[in-house]
Amino acid sequence: MNWKELGKIGEREAEEFLKEKGFKILDKNFRIGDNKTFEVDIIAKKDKVFHFIEVKSSLKGSDYFSPEQRVNYFKKQRIEKAAEVWMGNNNISLDSSWQIDIVSVVFDEHGAKIEFFENV
Repeated sequence: MNWKELGKIGEREAEEFLKEKGFKILDKNFRIGDNKTFEVDIIAKKDKVFHFIEVKSSLKGSDYFSPEQRVNYFKKQRIEKAAEVWMGNNNISLDSSWQIDIVSVVFDEHGAKIEFFENV
């Protein structure tokens, strides 16, 4: 399995996790920019708050950094830009409640361990 396949499986796991937690999935893999460099993996809503969610997946023990540590300042800036465009495209005021979250999916021989980091 390559990293792209692992990422897709991780996104499906994250989506199911979010649904179980009461999130309504509004969009997936929203991309903008010339090279599609501004991306949000999952856009969801819960309790009147829009969540722009970055999903990071890895195999246990394969990375020096945990998945959530791989979302740096610059990645957050790109997610914020994509979030603003998505909200504008969907006629949602930028004054609405919204935040950036991370879902970390780490796979091992027993399945997936999922952690949710809110409002990063």
